[in-house]
Amino acid sequence: ITNWMFSLLPLHTALTCPPNSHYESCAPRCPPSCANSVPGQCDGPCSEGCVCDPGYVLSAGKCVSSVCING
Repeated sequence: ITNWMFSLLPLHTALTCPPNSHYESCAPRCPPSCANSVPGQCDGPCSEGCVCDPGYVLSAGKCVSSVCING
């Protein structure tokens, strides 16, 4: 079985992630953020989407340096 969504879209229109993030087919529902440095336990399966690169966490919808959680 193929992923029907991507089979309908040309490759160049596939999901584009913002700076300091990348696409994952099974992204966590509760990623670390400046407000919560430890990812939470969320109900439900993972979902495809953009996740912050190593060294970055989510803050106000953007991936920022994880320095915000270290001081």
